[in-house]
Amino acid sequence: MFRIIIFFLGDISWELGSDIFSRWTVLGHWACLGSLNY
Repeated sequence: MFRIIIFFLGDISWELGSDIFSRWTVLGHWACLGSLNY
């Protein structure tokens, strides 16, 4: 289940574009989901 979320966020990061800022924003959301999962 958690791996599916990671892949899903990965697809979103690519859709946002190759912007480094966009990727860091997605990583921030992923970090929040990761802490909630723990």
